[in-house]
Amino acid sequence: MAASPSSSTSAAPSVAVVVSERLARYGFGDGHPFGPDRLAAFVREFGARGLDRRVRVLEPRSATDVELRAFHTAEYLELVRERSASGTGFLDAGDTPAFRGVYEAAAGVVGATLSAVEAIMHGPLALS
Repeated sequence: MAASPSSSTSAAPSVAVVVSERLARYGFGDGHPFGPDRLAAFVREFGARGLDRRVRVLEPRSATDVELRAFHTAEYLELVRERSASGTGFLDAGDTPAFRGVYEAAAGVVGATLSAVEAIMHGPLALS
């Protein structure tokens, strides 16, 4: 989403980014499209360009089980919890490997998306 610069320096930013180091926990190793270097590269450029001072930075939250079940079956969530505890196996047909903490990391990524939606719908970025 692009926004034009505000004409007033005292106005609250109308653009937000949900970012936190905790989102780096969702990564599947070198060579995977969701590798561990993606968030670090984004955060580095985000700060280097001064964007952290030009937008509203929102902290992510974790999605609840109820929110996760709005998209996934209870059985799939249980599979992910089990694989998250053991750190072995795959979460799908073979290209998304499990790791210890994957359930919590994924709930954080989903929660980040929900944080953004809530900011737009009801919070500081609510559309009028």
